[in-house]
Amino acid sequence: KSKFTEELMDFISIPSVSALEEHFDDVSKAGNWVVDRLISAGISNAQLLPTETHPVVFADWLHAGEDKPTILIYGHFDVQPVDPLELWDSPPFEPMVRDNCVYGRGASDDKGNMLAPIIAIEAYLKANGTLPVNVKFFYEGQEEIGSPTLPNFIKKNGAMLSAIANPIHALSHIISSMKDQKGKITVDGFYDDVVDLTVEDRAQIEKVPFDEDEYCKSVGASEAFGEFGYTIAESRWARPTLELNGIWGGYQGKGTKTVLPSQASAKITCRLVADQKPKQIFALLKSHIENNIPPGVIVSVNKLPGDANPFLVPTGHNSSDVVRSVLRKLYNEEPYQIRVGGSIPVMSTLLEELGVHATMFAFGLDDEQIHAPNEFFRLESFEKAQNAYCMLLEEFEMSPI
Repeated sequence: KSKFTEELMDFISIPSVSALEEHFDDVSKAGNWVVDRLISAGISNAQLLPTETHPVVFADWLHAGEDKPTILIYGHFDVQPVDPLELWDSPPFEPMVRDNCVYGRGASDDKGNMLAPIIAIEAYLKANGTLPVNVKFFYEGQEEIGSPTLPNFIKKNGAMLSAIANPIHALSHIISSMKDQKGKITVDGFYDDVVDLTVEDRAQIEKVPFDEDEYCKSVGASEAFGEFGYTIAESRWARPTLELNGIWGGYQGKGTKTVLPSQASAKITCRLVADQKPKQIFALLKSHIENNIPPGVIVSVNKLPGDANPFLVPTGHNSSDVVRSVLRKLYNEEPYQIRVGGSIPVMSTLLEELGVHATMFAFGLDDEQIHAPNEFFRLESFEKAQNAYCMLLEEFEMSPI
């Protein structure tokens, strides 16, 4: 194994699960790991900064000169919980290399992808003694829980950066009322502000190779299910969702127990798209739930701490053009161009507070089991990402921004 692979495995071994209180210190430990790695790469002023919850890492290298562009590199060092643990082929925080892939929680999302630019910049500095552009690093430890305290941090640091009826039946009724059998969300007003796909958007998406049978096979489904009137690819890339993430209540032990549960709960999240507004969508959902309560049931609707306005990267955006040029040189092929946007909290916050549009630049692939057991990252992609970031720096130097 290479030195960089060993480093990635060391990074993955930190159980930085932001959703679980018992791993709070591990998230900070991962943040400190990132700080140390930035410093060893030649970014000497890297620092771990507190927020109301999990910390962030900030660092910069600003010696290219005021006439050179400054790029902001973002990533996150927290990871998803590992449940269900029994489905992992190897312990999620004891990373292993199999078939030239690194397996472990966070390997692809996002530790492998966020470590690559650090390694690339270290190599570029060692080879050239300088960088062609100014660089800032902004890594967070709360992305997997919706970045609840990040907006306040960015705002402040912008210059730097009980029931009678069966509650399970009642809950099932409420949940089933929120989406029809054709995949359409039936909450009144949910789609009102959605920027729909244009004919050109659909044509660009259709050009991207997508094997629906292979997709179904990869997720273990007998057939694909999406919103009626849209292809699976269009649904994945451009349409909002309402998903049930968890549901619980009543007796779950061995055998049966003929008692009525006193309560039942569910967690629901929505991936929003432009121009939906989180507060308005929450109000619509709350109203829908309250209007579908069966008699004899008391319902409490609580908003989770994280939300973000959805973003839509504009066509022809300067950094997207730069990335397209890099990918063209890297693969010797013309990259596909599709409408990109959705709910990544920090992206919307950076746009609102700093006026900066983000460009996606990562090398994880669809089958790498992110958020699922046996997550992995291809070492070939890890190496390619390092080379690509070096190319990106030079491309930004030559690009008028």
